[in-house]
Amino acid sequence: MQEVKQQIQEAITGFSKGVLVANALKLLNALGYESDRAVLIAPNNYQGFSELFQIDSAMLTPHIGSYAKEARIEMEIQSVRNLLSAI
Repeated sequence: MQEVKQQIQEAITGFSKGVLVANALKLLNALGYESDRAVLIAPNNYQGFSELFQIDSAMLTPHIGSYAKEARIEMEIQSVRNLLSAI
């Protein structure tokens, strides 16, 4: 458990330097997600990310998939499992 916390902390700290995509993938992997999907951003840092959304044709919306009843139930079950595994 301590190793996972350290991996997450290192991944979050990495956002202050280095390649944005690599740091994002590192964080997702530390959290247990695996994906090779990426958006090409130039420059590949926070500045490039924020500039991406200065485009008039871009619209940001919140992710609301977790509002589904099934997702909420699964999150509750996973939360209890996490608590029990820490005891």
